[in-house]
Amino acid sequence: MTTEERKIKIKEISEGNPVATGTKLKYQGEIREFNVYKIPLEFLAYNVENGRISSLVKSYKREHGNL
Repeated sequence: MTTEERKIKIKEISEGNPVATGTKLKYQGEIREFNVYKIPLEFLAYNVENGRISSLVKSYKREHGNL
């Protein structure tokens, strides 16, 4: 799936009905309320720069080459 296709699908979902409303999250230093949407995993992409998964990314690259 291309980046553009992914953006279109996620936009379509976010314009529909949320599965929950009023979910409180800390965002940019303050608590705000957000709607929650169910997004299928195939529409998501890993951020390879994310420190939480960097060791997994490095291992994968060693074994399989670049992502």
